[in-house]
Amino acid sequence: MDTFTYHNKLFCGILEMQMSYDAHPWWVGQPMTEPQGNHAKSDTSPEARRVLYDLYRGMSPARKFRLLCDAYEMGQDLALAGLRMRHPGASKDELWRLWARQHLGRELFEKVYGTSAREREA
Repeated sequence: MDTFTYHNKLFCGILEMQMSYDAHPWWVGQPMTEPQGNHAKSDTSPEARRVLYDLYRGMSPARKFRLLCDAYEMGQDLALAGLRMRHPGASKDELWRLWARQHLGRELFEKVYGTSAREREA
């Protein structure tokens, strides 16, 4: 099983777990309200923001989650593109390990994946 499939299955398993209402009483079951942030520097009009919030309210949880996953994958692709530019000779697996090490931090990465001889030299 490749690394992506493993993590995808692990992540989906986490999502299927029952959420404890006691764990997060401040948000569970609460309706989405208008954010109270400072929009003075926003280029989005209040009417456009209301339309966007209405669209989000109308989305199924599955659709919202898909949007979240898409945004995460885009960020990962951009990070990998930057790594590819800095390490043009690296293989796909080496790039993934560089990304994972950067993403998880050195200590957690080594605890989960160990280190390769090349990484020990760095």
